[in-house]
Amino acid sequence: MTKNTPFQNDLLVQYAGMPRGIWNLICTKRDLTMYVKQGIKPNRYWKVTDVKKYFGITGTGETLLENFMKVFLQYVTLFDRDPTLLWQVHDEDGEVRLEPNS
Repeated sequence: MTKNTPFQNDLLVQYAGMPRGIWNLICTKRDLTMYVKQGIKPNRYWKVTDVKKYFGITGTGETLLENFMKVFLQYVTLFDRDPTLLWQVHDEDGEVRLEPNS
């Protein structure tokens, strides 16, 4: 991942009670997984190149998803350490999902 990406800049902007970068990270995980595994674009305007530019990652297909998941795990676990955030990561059977803190 390259430094000084739009994603890193959006980590400082609050949106819906959480940093905009984290919101985009969560939504992009859904969208990119659907695109790579099922071949379905989330909407007609969605472009994989926008994901690459926003997060500063490279690759195609499974490689792109692997590179994205490295970023995803790095930042979600980083923000999970902050108790003011509402999300936590659960890793069961190799699957990563986000759930609200109780």
